[in-house]
Amino acid sequence: MVNESTDGPRYRTPEADRPVLGAATASALDHAHLLVFRPREAEPADLGRLVDAGWTTTDIVTLSQLVSFLAFQIRLVHGLEVLSQRTEDTRS
Repeated sequence: MVNESTDGPRYRTPEADRPVLGAATASALDHAHLLVFRPREAEPADLGRLVDAGWTTTDIVTLSQLVSFLAFQIRLVHGLEVLSQRTEDTRS
């Protein structure tokens, strides 16, 4: 069993890709990964990196809401698929 109190790996856009993507997009990818896979590890410094990359407070809230809602939708669809399979299995 994995100890959930231990920080996990974080995605960081590779330095070689940052000039191609731009600071705003690279920081958004890093933030999106954090919100989806490690949300409770988010810290003020993570938001600071978005600000440093040119994101406004409104932009950050909007990005975070979109990423979180999409993650919720994906989990919901997966859960409904699992329930649907269970229902089919009990009918057989």
